[in-house]
Amino acid sequence: MSNILFAWEMGEAFGHISRIEPVAKKLQAAGHTILFVCRDFKIAETWLKPLGYNYIQAPQSNDGYIL
Repeated sequence: MSNILFAWEMGEAFGHISRIEPVAKKLQAAGHTILFVCRDFKIAETWLKPLGYNYIQAPQSNDGYIL
């Protein structure tokens, strides 16, 4: 199966990730490997970790913007 990367770099709170997660769930159920790249690591830990998804921190500059 495929490796699927979801890059979630914009926005705050759960709005964006709550829209992406149902798609990721279906892809994972079909046997694909899912990885999220997230700007807000605390939200990722709260939302993604309990659901069993892998995630990593998006690289950021010193001013907090995505590189």
